[in-house]
Amino acid sequence: MSGGKTSQLKEVNKEQTNKLYDVFAMIDREELACKVEVVESANRNSQHGAAWKLINDISGRNSSQTSTLKANSPEERVQLWHTHFSNLLGNPPVISDQDTPIDKVFDSLPIHDGPFTNKEFAKAKGSLKCGKACGEDGITSEFLEYGGLDDIVLDFINKAFTTGELPT
Repeated sequence: MSGGKTSQLKEVNKEQTNKLYDVFAMIDREELACKVEVVESANRNSQHGAAWKLINDISGRNSSQTSTLKANSPEERVQLWHTHFSNLLGNPPVISDQDTPIDKVFDSLPIHDGPFTNKEFAKAKGSLKCGKACGEDGITSEFLEYGGLDDIVLDFINKAFTTGELPT
């Protein structure tokens, strides 16, 4: 081919390419105008979730971030994450004086730590809900509530509490 025909073809090709880009730009503008109308309509109809999805689509903003760690295998990805968090968290703190005494804030607190009293048992019994399944001991809340054996049950509980052994 001669140099003149080649330059003519290049010029025609360039013109056609520019026309194609202009058509694509026009289609993009029309598509954007349609999406904006849909966003406005969704906003008027209080469909804010749909409106934001379209806004994110228009702006190219992703709603979720993806991992930036690329690996060839799951094992390599685990190793990369391990290295990442090891670098992020660093080494454990160095404690120079481990035998530092802890000062008391209160000398004594008004906390009863002896066997359970009738008042404590009545409060605990009052918080039980009837109609529920029994516990591991097999005693239903109805038995404790209506059995009339408060002194026997309280003695049984206190014996287990003081000796530290579960009865048979």
